[in-house]
Amino acid sequence: MKGKMNKRMIACLVLTVMYAAGLVLMLAKQMEAGLLLWGVSTVGGMGVLYYIKKQEQAAKDAAEEEGEN
Repeated sequence: MKGKMNKRMIACLVLTVMYAAGLVLMLAKQMEAGLLLWGVSTVGGMGVLYYIKKQEQAAKDAAEEEGEN
C-alpha cells in the first residue's frame, strides 16, 4: 500500500492540523475556539492510538494462533 493514504493516515493528518490550529487560536487570544479544537484533537488522537494498538494486538494474537496450529 505504498504511496496511498489510508483512513488512519488521513485521520492522523486531520487531528494534527486541528491540534496546530487550536494552538494558533489560543495564541491569538481566541481561547474558547482554540481549546475546543485542541481538546477534540487530543481526545481523537488518543482514540486513534487505542485503535492502532487494538489492531496490532489482534494481528499478534492471530500470528501466535497460526504458529500453534
